[in-house]
Amino acid sequence: LNILLIGPSGVGKSTLINSILCLSENTKAPTSSNECCTKEIKEYTSYKYPFLRLYDSRGIEKDEKYDIKKMKKQIIDFINSKELTNDPDKYIHCIWYCMTGKRFEDIEKDCLIELSNLYDNSNLPIIVVYTQCLSKNDYLAFKNKIDNLQKNLISIDIMAEPYPIDIGDTNYIIQKKNLDTLLKISIEKAINAIKSSCYTSLKECTKKEIYTILKTKNDKLKVNVHNRIVTLIRKMDDNADEKQIISELLNI
Repeated sequence: LNILLIGPSGVGKSTLINSILCLSENTKAPTSSNECCTKEIKEYTSYKYPFLRLYDSRGIEKDEKYDIKKMKKQIIDFINSKELTNDPDKYIHCIWYCMTGKRFEDIEKDCLIELSNLYDNSNLPIIVVYTQCLSKNDYLAFKNKIDNLQKNLISIDIMAEPYPIDIGDTNYIIQKKNLDTLLKISIEKAINAIKSSCYTSLKECTKKEIYTILKTKNDKLKVNVHNRIVTLIRKMDDNADEKQIISELLNI
């Protein structure tokens, strides 16, 4: 599962990566609360989740010298480069768009809308991750702003590390929360997106093309194409009846 993290500088993308992957001091992503630590997209993995790759990207900044178009192009080129490998294991399967849950700047809104327009949620899920919502009311208020974009985005509030707050003379610690839920939702949405993509690939093969190839006298070609179709079907559903689906596709 390959997940790309996007969002403003200082919202906690690197902290989230370090917490989920349990990275050591020598391998963890650099963090900062107010400046960009990541200049290029970087991959992080760990023994805890061997199946998981998290990609940290450069933070979105409000600085006049910051080139938002260049940043968006970097992200789009990165996603496209993974698709060009034709290796599903290298594709980006999900995007975590990270926000503090305190402010929603125009530059963030524009970037989120553009990504939503580029990537249909059924093909590349985008999950909006609030990293610093300190109460349920904060979360609901911010979620409402995202829902008003009408982009059918998924939202979740998390706490990557214990967060101390002072209320009057009393000190409180908000504990880590919802990290496992975030992973579970990401896996479910990514699997559904892969199944949808596979079914689309099947439909793009015309009945005539499939029928012609399966009926060809070239046994090697027939077996290769048949196996490819079966593989796509299996990715849609492990329990699928490939003979029935192929018959339906061929309408025979």
